[in-house]
Amino acid sequence: MFTLHTYMETTTFPMKDFLENENIPYLKMWYYLDETDGNKKKPIGEKNNISLEDVLKKKNSICRKPTGRQQFKNENDKWETIPFTSEIEKASLQQVFTIFLKYTEDLFCIDVDDSNIHSMDDFIKHSSCDILKNCCWMKGNTKGIHIYTRVTNMIEYTNQVDVFKTFKGDFIHSKNNMWEKLIKQLTIIIEVFQVWITKTLKRYLMID
Repeated sequence: MFTLHTYMETTTFPMKDFLENENIPYLKMWYYLDETDGNKKKPIGEKNNISLEDVLKKKNSICRKPTGRQQFKNENDKWETIPFTSEIEKASLQQVFTIFLKYTEDLFCIDVDDSNIHSMDDFIKHSSCDILKNCCWMKGNTKGIHIYTRVTNMIEYTNQVDVFKTFKGDFIHSKNNMWEKLIKQLTIIIEVFQVWITKTLKRYLMID
């Protein structure tokens, strides 16, 4: 459970400081852009199903830069590395925070997947969804923006991918982790989190 802190109105805040201040569990990890799979982001060594206790234990562990796509033990019980397919793929390595939203009580992320959206103003213009205007947000890792919000009394749902009616976006909490580049800044407007009631939120969602 995280604690709501007070910030100055309309400010930017380093992501790491934000995570620490709000007691949001996270680890560091790496991903790369897989040239054999349409340059999709592929994690190296991420385990998003580990317990909160293990997350906290591993939090200060050294996260070394990988030398290949992944490591595995061969038939002789020795470690081998699957190499990157090219220097371009190797150069795409990016270190990020992997954020365990599932271990917060009511913190969700709306992952807006639209290359035409670069800011909250863009989002409101393209989606006509102005109820999010006071939420904190940051640019996505490759496109769109990530909007962080608290949701009270959220109804249960199973699908979290592409679930909004007026824009393309995922609603992340209990299944996947969020990945944020270490150097990113979070834009905070008025309050750290805009609190929605479920009835208001449901108007914009297509969830089962």
